[in-house]
Amino acid sequence: MRIIAPEGTLEGILPYEFQIARDERLPPVRDPTTAIELQVLLSGLITQNSRAREQARERTSELSVFDRVRMKEAISTFAPAFQPALRTAFRPYRVGLDAEDFALPLETREYAQGTPLFIEGERGHEAYAVRRGRIAILKEGKCLHTYSPGDVFGEYALLFETQRTAHAISLLPAQVAVIDAALYYETLRGRNAQQVKDEIILARKRLADARLDSTMLLREEIFDLLIALEAEAE
Repeated sequence: MRIIAPEGTLEGILPYEFQIARDERLPPVRDPTTAIELQVLLSGLITQNSRAREQARERTSELSVFDRVRMKEAISTFAPAFQPALRTAFRPYRVGLDAEDFALPLETREYAQGTPLFIEGERGHEAYAVRRGRIAILKEGKCLHTYSPGDVFGEYALLFETQRTAHAISLLPAQVAVIDAALYYETLRGRNAQQVKDEIILARKRLADARLDSTMLLREEIFDLLIALEAEAE
């Protein structure tokens, strides 16, 4: 059933899914590395030439957190036959959790087109991994971001002391896996301190780009986790 979001109608939004994804998603990060350079590096990660592959690995490891996010997104521009190998080769350099990080069987939920997953202002206790369909993040009638299969969203409420900062609505019939707070924190615990910091930096950047409050306090669980990970590294 189609619904009306509290701060704007969905009419005129759902039929233009691809226009939203192209024109109204978060602005691209303006790092110096070009899209073509990122595609070349991705190709280098799976080349048969061992010297070229090592050079690509070294260069990729030096990329900023935002360039690595853009590089991850660039995988979808390659032919489907190459994408599994690219995802595997790029895995050590990823920033941001995705569905593959949560290997345990998870509860799944189905949402009809136009159905809200959560509403701005709600208290958030879960994150979600998209299995099928597409999810839009809406605020004040604008689409801030869209999420496709493999993406994880809704984690801001688990990272920061905050309520939901926007609405999440299914653009297409969707299936999502539910990631509760305990599993999310346990998965982060399997990373090192710098990777967790990158996750926080990326979240703050996206909030700032969407003109949302990017100065929110970290949750106590995340703060304690960072201290523990940094202690382990010493």
